[in-house]
Amino acid sequence: MRKQLGILLAGIFVVVPFALTVYVIYFVGAWVNSLGTSALQAVGINLHDTLKPWVGMLAVLAIVYLIGLMTHFWVFRSTLNLFERIFSRVPGIKTIYNSVRDLMELFGPESKRMGRV
Repeated sequence: MRKQLGILLAGIFVVVPFALTVYVIYFVGAWVNSLGTSALQAVGINLHDTLKPWVGMLAVLAIVYLIGLMTHFWVFRSTLNLFERIFSRVPGIKTIYNSVRDLMELFGPESKRMGRV
C-alpha cells in the first residue's frame, strides 16, 4: 500500500506542475486575446468569428512593439521617467512596480547580475 501511495505522489508531483503551467499559459493567452479584441472593438473594428482568436493577441503584440519603438524618442523617455518617479513614490504600488522592474532587469538583455546571488 505504501508503494502505491508513493507512486501516486510521484505522479502528482509530475502532473501538477505541467497542468498548472498549461492552465496559466491558457489563462494569460485568453486574457491577452480578450484585451486586444475589446480594444479593437472599442475603436470600431468588428472582427469575424474565425479571426478572433488571433487578432486580439496580434493587436496587443503590435501595441507593445510600438511602445518599444517609441522608447527611442526623448519625449517619450522623459514622460516614461516621470511616470516611473510617480510609481516609485506611491506606497503599495511602489513595492509591486519595483519588484517587477527588478525582475525584468534581471532577465533583460543588459543584465550584468545574471548568475550572481
